[in-house]
Amino acid sequence: MGSSGQNGKEGATSARPVSAPKDLRILVVIPTLNEAKAILPCLESLLRDPLLRDPARSSLVVADGGSTDETVAIVQRFAETAPCPIHVLHNPERLQSAAVNRAVVNHGEGFDLLLRCDAHAIYPADYATALLAAFRLAEDAVSVVVAMDSQGTSSFGRAAAWVVDTPFGSGGQPIAGGGPLRRQCRRWPSCADGSRTGFARLGAYDVCL
Repeated sequence: MGSSGQNGKEGATSARPVSAPKDLRILVVIPTLNEAKAILPCLESLLRDPLLRDPARSSLVVADGGSTDETVAIVQRFAETAPCPIHVLHNPERLQSAAVNRAVVNHGEGFDLLLRCDAHAIYPADYATALLAAFRLAEDAVSVVVAMDSQGTSSFGRAAAWVVDTPFGSGGQPIAGGGPLRRQCRRWPSCADGSRTGFARLGAYDVCL
């Protein structure tokens, strides 16, 4: 669950400003483990989106698996002046799947959609807004998945990012490389039915995978 040595930029969402549907509330969950170098840029990028800056529409949960660095302290300081509620949740299982499940159980009441984010990613300014708009376009959708474009700042990071963006490095998963996604892709949905009943109906995340 820690950083893999390269930063990921989630796929660009839209060429034009997108307005979020006014009747949906979104819960953002960010699993962490020793992400002190990455978590602040991640949070700052997410909160550029007007939807996530609205405390009536959104809430963020950082589900931490027992970081031994300054991850939790950084999040707590940031939360003091953040425009929307930010909660730190202990995740003793130290698994991303368990982190999301625990966040929905503890903080999902009253929310309609779940947005799972990576701590070591930087997000476009309209990321959540565009995902919600895409979610609403498909009436039968239960999740929306985006491609990730890996990038690195060091020589090793750039090399690792290049490998991750290849079919070999990603294990054939269409989420990597920033390219188009196949409709049947269901690995780590970015945005999904996040209501407690909806999440339970989908079966939550399998912590054994």
